[in-house]
Amino acid sequence: MEDKRLKRRIGNFFDELAERRDKQYQEHLIYGYEQRRRIMTILEMLSEEEISNSSVILDAGCGNGRDIEVLLSKYDCCIVGIDFSERMISEAKKKLQVKTGSKKALVRGDLTKIGFKDDTFDVIICSQVLEHIPNWQDALKGLRRILKPEGVLIISTPNIFSLYGVQRKIADLLIGKSHPYDVWKDYKLLSAQLKKEKMEVVSVMGACYLPGMIAYFPPFKNVFSIFLPQLEYLEDKIFQKGHFLKYFGYIIAIKAKKRIQCKYYL
Repeated sequence: MEDKRLKRRIGNFFDELAERRDKQYQEHLIYGYEQRRRIMTILEMLSEEEISNSSVILDAGCGNGRDIEVLLSKYDCCIVGIDFSERMISEAKKKLQVKTGSKKALVRGDLTKIGFKDDTFDVIICSQVLEHIPNWQDALKGLRRILKPEGVLIISTPNIFSLYGVQRKIADLLIGKSHPYDVWKDYKLLSAQLKKEKMEVVSVMGACYLPGMIAYFPPFKNVFSIFLPQLEYLEDKIFQKGHFLKYFGYIIAIKAKKRIQCKYYL
């Protein structure tokens, strides 16, 4: 019963957020910067060889369709979006209705009880979603099931071992939690669960190292907004170069493949 109540609260939270989601990213430069770096990281992890016109992509936890819009502009293949929030799906349909002729589908569903057939998708993207699912391990198990052999799964979540993570803990103590369920992960936890599901981790990337959650609030927001070009330069030239810093970005992104026999894990 408690699980059902929590799911209802999570669904209501995102339903209420749906209509103002895009406006939030457009008006808040730091939010916009984080979202831009997030989708750029995901796109960088996908290779042209992994996607063809016949590929089928799933955006698991698609929200209002912001990532699907980017994917449709880049790839001419079938893209399916699924989300727990009915209003988010409604907003996604509004956003993407102008994409006439594109191969897309949007459905409401629960990732912990995902109804697609086994071995359906060539690529699955699950970005900033697992932290909002109490039994996220079941969601990951389901995503692995519906992924084709040798298919690609890209997951990203907020990283507890980051500057953002430290500031998040402080904010929770001082201000309290505003989200019904938002439990951040880390590379070790995610990679261990992927290994348990017989998924081979093939690459890891981090994104958004500075400025941290402090920039969400005035006057810090205005100050850091001035330095956004420099922040993006640091992202490209220093942080995303493959060294150990990739494990400490606010966003931790992991690319894994569904192997019949796993060989190596990063």
